Amino acid sequence: MNVYYSLIFSFFGGLLLTSCGFSFGKFDTGDLDTTGEVDSTETKILVEYEGSAKQAVDLGLSVKWAACNLGATKPELYGDYYAWGETKPKAKYTEDNGCWHNVGYAALKSKGVIDDRGNLTAKYDAATSNWGAGWRMPTHDEIKELLSRCRWNWVTMNGVEGYKVTGPSDKSIFLPAAGYRYGAGADFVGNNGCFLGATALNECAVSFNFDSDCYDWHSGFRSYGRSVRPVTK
Repeated sequence: MNVYYSLIFSFFGGLLLTSCGFSFGKFDTGDLDTTGEVDSTETKILVEYEGSAKQAVDLGLSVKWAACNLGATKPELYGDYYAWGETKPKAKYTEDNGCWHNVGYAALKSKGVIDDRGNLTAKYDAATSNWGAGWRMPTHDEIKELLSRCRWNWVTMNGVEGYKVTGPSDKSIFLPAAGYRYGAGADFVGNNGCFLGATALNECAVSFNFDSDCYDWHSGFRSYGRSVRPVTK
């Protein structure tokens, strides 16, 4: 039997296709049509959650998305933060201790960190390493699909700000605004969400980021600590 989580909508005006004002990384808004659904009312809504962090939610996309962040046990919990290509959280996130900070594409490929498509191999994928075979971090194409084919609504879930993301199947996941980590601290917690992808982009890595006004994919520094939302077939 499904256990459903109640959320309270807190809608804002039309979502803009601009960089979200994050103070890190290299921003590239791309050419996505990611205009979100807007509603001026407050209402209770539901997301599916059966009590397992590893629940795979079929949004009607090419992959299923986990109900929870990596390291979390409920949809609204922030979970752990990961640097790109690293499989364990750590106390500090800096350029000096980032394993793959500014390492070139060719070097990553020769070391077996990425495959021919530029995506992390299983050994360096935080989702695969922690949840096992079948789970992995989303690729650039899968992130763009989530952004362009789903309805995004800014909501409050059990006191936590974030987005309810509803797919073509009308099923939904909640993405909490967990911020990101640089150094020993966490920044923009409760305001911004920063989710890491598997794909290397030049000397950076793909991520999808959001605040209450906009959401998009970006190319950001690999050494920063970000949330991971696993996917599976």
